Amino acid sequence: GNNNSVFPLLKDDNKALEDVARFLDDHFAMNVNQETLEKISTMSGTKLKNIFKEKYGQSITEYTQRKRMNVAEILLLNTKLPIKEIAESVGYASHSKFSIYYKRYKGKLPSEVRSLACEHHNLIVIAVIKLIFLYAFILYEFACIDIYIGMVLVLFLRYAHIH
Repeated sequence: GNNNSVFPLLKDDNKALEDVARFLDDHFAMNVNQETLEKISTMSGTKLKNIFKEKYGQSITEYTQRKRMNVAEILLLNTKLPIKEIAESVGYASHSKFSIYYKRYKGKLPSEVRSLACEHHNLIVIAVIKLIFLYAFILYEFACIDIYIGMVLVLFLRYAHIH
């Protein structure tokens, strides 16, 4: 942990915070209420908020949102799921709210990321097609050379037979 505090966290507090973080990681798409986190950590809300921020360098809300955005980014880049479905799968009923948060954390709108991902995939497809053509062309060239060498050999042998 990035613990810049004057008072190092107590061992039990540290474990409690890790339990909270693990719970948030597992339930990032749900709206977890404060009471649940207080029960998991066996701390008061105020203490939990303060030392969580101290350990992780961000509030509980930010921690959850960042996790949501990281998962959303993976889905935007690697699937063809509609943005609305991605928003819902990471915990936002509102597509527009999701877009606002995404831009805040990632610097681009989900739609911009998706169009970049499409361009990227298209570039990869084009590169693969070019490679296939190049490979076919090289084989073709070699095949031509083989035929050419074969013809030369045939002519040479014929010529050798005649004389």
